[in-house]
Amino acid sequence: MANGDAIGEPSPQRLSANPVLVSALGLTLVFWGAYVAYLIDRNPTAMVSQGENHPSWRQMYWMMMTGHIGLGLIYLVH
Repeated sequence: MANGDAIGEPSPQRLSANPVLVSALGLTLVFWGAYVAYLIDRNPTAMVSQGENHPSWRQMYWMMMTGHIGLGLIYLVH
């Protein structure tokens, strides 16, 4: 079995984290992403005319930062 395939004690070669927290963060990002898709679908022509000023861009950047910082904190706490 390759390293990382088994569930159990973490080995020094792979990262490990609380699966409940990682799943909660993932679900949060999924629902947040659905909201971003709603913003884009609500007014798709604004993506072309407003460019980077469309509200969905701000949400996407916040979502990306939340994902990165959230995963980092989850791994540090574990």
